[in-house]
Amino acid sequence: MLAFLGLISGFGSLILPPILGYPFSVYGALLMLVGLALTGLLGYLGFKTPSAELKTRLLTPVDIAFVAVFSALTAVITGSTGMVLPSPTGGYTNVGDTVIFIAALLLGSKVGGLVGVIGPVVADLFVGYPRWFVTVLAHGSEGFIAGLGKGRNIIVQITILLISGFAMATTYFVVNVFTKGYPLAVISYVRDLFGQALVSIILSLVLTKAVEKALPNLIKK
Repeated sequence: MLAFLGLISGFGSLILPPILGYPFSVYGALLMLVGLALTGLLGYLGFKTPSAELKTRLLTPVDIAFVAVFSALTAVITGSTGMVLPSPTGGYTNVGDTVIFIAALLLGSKVGGLVGVIGPVVADLFVGYPRWFVTVLAHGSEGFIAGLGKGRNIIVQITILLISGFAMATTYFVVNVFTKGYPLAVISYVRDLFGQALVSIILSLVLTKAVEKALPNLIKK
């Protein structure tokens, strides 16, 4: 079921960009098609694999299905809100981090880290952001760190999410110092910390608690 949802979400992320009006990227489309093929294959193999064997794997088909679903949602939300909220200093502001945080808090560091890499990179390729390779480190580390908050109390989760958002913003800041210059890098840093990370943290905490209450069996593994 999750693999099926992952495929549907992935196809949606391919169809929505032209509908929403932001640029189409051949590389982004190819990357998503490869991901869809892998999701379908691994989902099918999951039905053939005994559950005891799945527990010994680094990523189970269920993990990969969740990664596909949340990565597709991250790509769509990142790209669509990014086109609405362009940044005067270059790049774009978005709330795609919200989905990364939700995936990380519900499913842990493995899923959170992969969603942080795949979703934003696909969005960057669609939108045409030139430094997508920085996204791999910035959002990948953000998702991995946020996953350390899985199952913790709300105070610990807030602290971990703040650290993960700080890590993301600081990664971009270091790169921006060299690509934009110090003044613009500082402005972008403030934007990333407060306009993107902090807003996403607030949204993710509210939505995560809602998902945990509404679908408790979905996230039990």
